[in-house]
Amino acid sequence: MLHPSLRSFIINALRRAWGRSWAKRECLNRAKSECSDGSRHRVHFLCATCGSYHYHKAIQVDHIIPVMGLAGFDTWEGVIERMFCGPDSLQVLCKSCHKKKSAEEAGVRAKVKRERKPAKTGASRPTKRELSE
Repeated sequence: MLHPSLRSFIINALRRAWGRSWAKRECLNRAKSECSDGSRHRVHFLCATCGSYHYHKAIQVDHIIPVMGLAGFDTWEGVIERMFCGPDSLQVLCKSCHKKKSAEEAGVRAKVKRERKPAKTGASRPTKRELSE
């Protein structure tokens, strides 16, 4: 088992590397649209969920298949394989659509975690005091 600070370091390093990936750039290029309506922002991106256009700071590139599986962490190889997928497995979402999708995935993960957790039988471990009596 990895120490929590090492695990955090590895996850952050992977995210930084993914931020510069060719697949992310390709996904953004596919959703890009030049805007000539006199808007302050010349380039807008189409949200795959709501279908509206947003400027660069208001969008996020989302993995269609979640990087952390809905059943939780499996292996580092699985996480890396899902993170560094091709552009066809990515979509551009506005921040509000991405927030909704992430909340739904978190809800499913929490449900799976609750179902996996063994039920308490009512019997508890004896305390040190009970053992010494």
